[in-house]
Amino acid sequence: MAFVLKSSNSYFWPVTVEVPVSGGKWEKTTFDIEFQDLSQSRLQEIAELSGEGALSDVDIAKEVMSGWSGIVDAEGDDLPYSISARDQLLDQPMLASAIASAYIDSKQGAKRKN
Repeated sequence: MAFVLKSSNSYFWPVTVEVPVSGGKWEKTTFDIEFQDLSQSRLQEIAELSGEGALSDVDIAKEVMSGWSGIVDAEGDDLPYSISARDQLLDQPMLASAIASAYIDSKQGAKRKN
């Protein structure tokens, strides 16, 4: 299969988080985030800025997110992606970190067997 060079690309990737629920338990939940495929030079910039503390997980998530599926509102209806809804999601504890981590995981590629 030939590699297709595109100037812009996005893809959906699963994000899993554990959220606290009543009874002192945790519930695992999964949804898909549509990620923008950033350039290698931007990925290096993000790594450097993040290492210096100049970029937070929220900043990274805002930059790489462009959509989602599997996120619902309080009534159980699909919640369409919007900047306002994105910001509301990222204001929830642990979510920005999980999204930023999922993006980094998606860029690491398939694990090689020894």
